[in-house]
Parts: sequence; C-alpha cells; structure tokens
Amino acid sequence: MFEVWVDNLHFEKVVSFTSSLSKNSESVMQRIGMKYVANFDHPKIEKESLLCSHVLSFPRLIKASLMC
Repeated sequence: MFEVWVDNLHFEKVVSFTSSLSKNSESVMQRIGMKYVANFDHPKIEKESLLCSHVLSFPRLIKASLMC
C-alpha cells in the first residue's frame, strides 16, 4: 500500500498521527500496516487539553530513507 503512495503519487514521506484518546484511530493505523513510533504533544494544542497527547506511526515496511 505505502509503495503506491511513494512510487506512484511521489510522496516523500508517509506518517500517521492521532490523539492518544482515539484508540479506534490507533487500531485502524495498525490494521493498515502502521507501526507505533512515539507519543508527542501536538504543538498547536494547549498543554492542558486532553487532546494534546498524540501517537505517531510510520509504515512497517517504509524505506529507511523516507523516515528522515
């Protein structure tokens, strides 16, 4: 799937992120082949907000050069 985005659509990177509260979105990311990378605070959401914490994922089979 991700090769299509990179090879045919000429995307340089494919990443996914969602609020840490959105377990359904995390589940979808896993089902389509994304792998958890890290948690981070979204820079455009106030720190006090429950939605500030996010989950970052990359494709499992992504070429290492695309992750930089």
